[in-house]
Amino acid sequence: MVKKEKAEKIAETDLIIKDNISYKRIPATNILYCKAEGCYTMIYDIFGKKTTVSKPLKEIENQLKRFSVFFRIHKSYLVNISYINTYANGHKRIVILNDNTELPVAYRRTHLFIRYCANIFRKNIKFLIKK
Repeated sequence: MVKKEKAEKIAETDLIIKDNISYKRIPATNILYCKAEGCYTMIYDIFGKKTTVSKPLKEIENQLKRFSVFFRIHKSYLVNISYINTYANGHKRIVILNDNTELPVAYRRTHLFIRYCANIFRKNIKFLIKK
């Protein structure tokens, strides 16, 4: 009974992915962002580690939907908005993460992204508007 409860708790807080020959657990709170590379997805964590998964980004996005902090900012990027430091809305729309990684924000997703962040953080994220 205890093992089942522990397994359910892990499933609620972690992303379970299949490696070549085993299953790997990645705590969702440790995921910085995910990047699409063809039929593969690169998962970058807060420790600087990159994990390659043989699934498209859409499948990873569907698995992470239960965590309200993930947002698809671009066709190639899914970001954990908890780690966004700055959003720059100028000639290039980008987010700058806590580790200074810069990721593009698609033009068509900009307004939805801003509203989503405002709802989650109640404007705790600083926005740099360059005109």
